[in-house]
Amino acid sequence: MGRYAGRAVRRYGGTAVRRYVLPAGAGVLVAAVILLVMPWHALVGVFYDDGIYLALARSLATGGGYHLPYLPGAPAGVHYPFAYPAFLAALWKLWPAFPDNVRLMRGANAVFMGVAAALMTAHLAARVALPRWLTALVIVLAATAVPMVAVATVLFSEPLFLVFAAAACWAADAAVSSEGGRAMKLATLAGILAGTATETRSIGVTVIGGIVLAFAVRRRWKEAAAAAIPAALLVLPWVIWSSAHHAGVDPLIASNYGTYGDLLRQNGTGFLTGQSFLE
Repeated sequence: MGRYAGRAVRRYGGTAVRRYVLPAGAGVLVAAVILLVMPWHALVGVFYDDGIYLALARSLATGGGYHLPYLPGAPAGVHYPFAYPAFLAALWKLWPAFPDNVRLMRGANAVFMGVAAALMTAHLAARVALPRWLTALVIVLAATAVPMVAVATVLFSEPLFLVFAAAACWAADAAVSSEGGRAMKLATLAGILAGTATETRSIGVTVIGGIVLAFAVRRRWKEAAAAAIPAALLVLPWVIWSSAHHAGVDPLIASNYGTYGDLLRQNGTGFLTGQSFLE
């Protein structure tokens, strides 16, 4: 009996290590590295967007709405999807002592990077042609590379975005491998997560598009609709609201503070060409 028990421990224990311990270890390591190098007392606003996120969060937390009070007329923050400022506002309400509360916000970004690394490790370790430990190592090294650490140690929305994007891709991948009701539930979850990713960063529309396209090329039309509909329901209110309030932004600064439609109207489509990247 002891022999069979030993086999069971090795079998299921090994499965637990692969499924949970390795991803968790990768996430903890990434979060620990970022926390270790975190500039806890650095100023906010040096990177421009981090100051805007904090200003929007403060306005939300103090009852000023989703506005930028430091600009003439306090226009609405139509350029920045609201999910990350809303999260910062919740932390502000939890710890309203500014600037001390910025440390809590910076720490949250380190945790988000760790969670994103754990999700990517758990998702990719069984799907790429590498040993699981090597996949985890590659993800840890990528997540702690200088550009990613620079993003995670200031009040940028990328860490939270990566959590939702990674979870959305995982759910969509699981839906592709499933059938029936389970596939529909996972596809719906993928759409919700992708829509939330878009409410964190506008580039999240590519996550929505990629997930829907992944179902469409496999002719999984029901799953494609199950993902697209909740994603659209999450994103459409933001599109309507930002379109309705963009006129309050001074045209002189609309390229930076208006909608992307304002950016296209003022600059044309020339900056999207390959030549613009070479100049």
